[in-house]
Parts: sequence; structure tokens; C-alpha cells
Amino acid sequence: MEDPCFLGTINALRLSGMQTVGVKVDEQGMCPDALAMVLSKGVQAILVTPRAHNPTGCSLSKQRAKELKLLLAEYPNVLIIVDDHFALLAESPYHSIIPTEATRWALIRSVSKGLGPDLRLAFVACDPATAVLLRTRLAPGMTWISHILQSIVAACLKSDDVNKLLSMARCEYGRLRDELRIALQTEGIDVAPVSDGLNIWLPLSKDAKDVSYELAKKGWLVRIGNAFEVQNPAQAIRITVSKMQDGVAQHFAADLKSCLTR
Repeated sequence: MEDPCFLGTINALRLSGMQTVGVKVDEQGMCPDALAMVLSKGVQAILVTPRAHNPTGCSLSKQRAKELKLLLAEYPNVLIIVDDHFALLAESPYHSIIPTEATRWALIRSVSKGLGPDLRLAFVACDPATAVLLRTRLAPGMTWISHILQSIVAACLKSDDVNKLLSMARCEYGRLRDELRIALQTEGIDVAPVSDGLNIWLPLSKDAKDVSYELAKKGWLVRIGNAFEVQNPAQAIRITVSKMQDGVAQHFAADLKSCLTR
């Protein structure tokens, strides 16, 4: 899995008793050399976020996806899980890493980000054997999926009005990311280009706990990077842009600058 990685994913895997192995990511997504190293050591499954990686915001470039696909073709029995959680709102194009040689794979696209967090539903495309296991897991019981929710999602996806709202939201999140990035750069704070999602990931030279504490005293709440660590220390903060309206980005950037120079 990516390192850093979404904290919900980290917790779910650890609670399941699985041994997690972190793979370095850069601005183009999971790094092939780092993935090759862990695959050579016997990793049995990989989990990849192709777009709007949380927390870094990176998305797989076409070239990077091609490199990962060629590498994974050498390990056809490794389970490949692609978590395309931001699909409905993603600005970045989707590039597949699943090779034709793969015998076990699953592509997951949730509707929760785009249509609302109460719609706990996702589409899954996978190989036949995985589909059988998944149907067994989702047999009637606590994991049964409401037919009402399925009907609501189907109606939303076919609605022109809903698709217009999704397009507006997609553009607005992109605008907010750009506004914060420019505000940070204006204050002399280096920030990597962000390709998608709701967050900006900011590596720090100072202790992230100290910075987050100083920001909290000014009324800002950010997530400390260690929440997303798999193996390697993450001295960084995650900044979420979804509510940064009407000059808030400039105000935040100025306050962050003062915290970094204390």
C-alpha cells in the first residue's frame, strides 16, 4: 500500500490482522522501484489509489500506470486492488495498472464522495473468482446492501441535473486547491503540485505536532502526517480545502507562515 496512505485503509487492514508494507509515492503515484522491491520479497496483494490519493492528492500519470502494469504482469498471482474512491469528482483521467495476465484483481469505485457520504455503495469490477468470494461475503445479513440506496444511486447517475452538480463540484474543488496552493507559494511556502482531491499535503522541516498545535491556537484544525504513516515517518500536515471560501486560503497561509517562523 502507498506510504503515506489513507488512515481508514490502514486501520481496516491492521484490524484484519494483515501485515502492511508501505511503498513510497511521489507526484505521479506509487513508485515502481519501491513496488518491485516489496514484490520480490513475497507481497501477496497490493492496494493502489489511482486518483486523488489521500493524503497527498497525487494521481497516477499515464506513464507511471504503464510502468506499474508492466511490473505487475511479472506477478500474475498477486491480488491487485484499485481503490478509485474519487471517481465521480476526479479531474485526472483514469489509467489502469491491471495487466491482462492478472488472475486476481478488483477495481472499486465508490459513489460516497460524489453523491453523499450516506450512500454507502460502490461499484466493483473484478475477476470471476473474486466475484464469487465477494457475493458470499455480501450474502444476506449485516452486509446486505439496500435496494432503496441502489435505486437512488441509479437515478442520480442518470440525472442531468445531478451530473451538472457533479461537474460544478469538480471545478470548485480544483479552484480551491489552486487558491490554497497559490496562497502558500505567495507566503514563500513550498508546496508540490496537487493533481486531484480535497487535500494538500505539506511536508515540514519542523515538528508537525508543534505546527498543528500553533495552528489550533489560531483556530485551524489540520491532520498530522503520522496518522497516515505505514512504515516511514511522515513529517507533514494534511490540509483540507473543501470549506476554504472567501479568502480563507490567504488567511490560513499567513497563519501557517507565522507558525513556521516561530
